Amino acid sequence: SAEQCAVLDAPALLQNTSELCEFTVHDEGGIEEQSCQLHADFANEYIGGGVLHGGNVQEEIRFTVSTECLIAKFLSPMAMLPNEAILMMGTQQFFDYAGYGSRFSFAGYRHKEEEMVFCAHRPDRLAASV
Repeated sequence: SAEQCAVLDAPALLQNTSELCEFTVHDEGGIEEQSCQLHADFANEYIGGGVLHGGNVQEEIRFTVSTECLIAKFLSPMAMLPNEAILMMGTQQFFDYAGYGSRFSFAGYRHKEEEMVFCAHRPDRLAASV
């Protein structure tokens, strides 16, 4: 499923004094190794970036290995505004990869049983925003 939402504009956000909920940042391993968690992407104002035009970096890689994310390019073809985000839930990674940029390459099919049930209680969510 997908959802597009808008948040407070920058000046209002800077004045907001609400406390953030608890969260954990994993500083080891790849984003793909953190299943059933929020995967945040802040790469491009157009969802998917240049995935259909030869891009091979952060956002394009996520959309290449989780191919169902490509549907978002057609559902949200317009650029996101600075206060907008698109949330995609229940995505699955189908491929492993190696490299980044010009060294990006296919590294096999992904067969992780725990991911095949889409993490029923906490589905993977990809949040994209500018």
